[in-house]
Amino acid sequence: MTFTDEQIKEIENLAGINYTVRQIAMYFDISAAMLQREYENPDSIFRYHYDRGRLVSQAKIDMALQESAEKQSLSAIQQLERVRQNRRFENQRDQLIYGDS
Repeated sequence: MTFTDEQIKEIENLAGINYTVRQIAMYFDISAAMLQREYENPDSIFRYHYDRGRLVSQAKIDMALQESAEKQSLSAIQQLERVRQNRRFENQRDQLIYGDS
């Protein structure tokens, strides 16, 4: 499948706000089964930009949280520590399951 630059940006934005592959297919009015096959191919353009959209969105939130924590916001410090613990667990899990580093 090929996507325009505008569609790629939309894919990243939709993935970043947790739209599913099926919902994105509906948004673009294309076959959900076909887009799901694209997602299942780890080397596809769609998969890369879907995953990138989720990562970039979460990273922006986490960085803003870190800035608040650095300003000594107690609730932000506590929330950031929970995020770090969860991320550490997810990274270790992925490393064991997928060999990701």
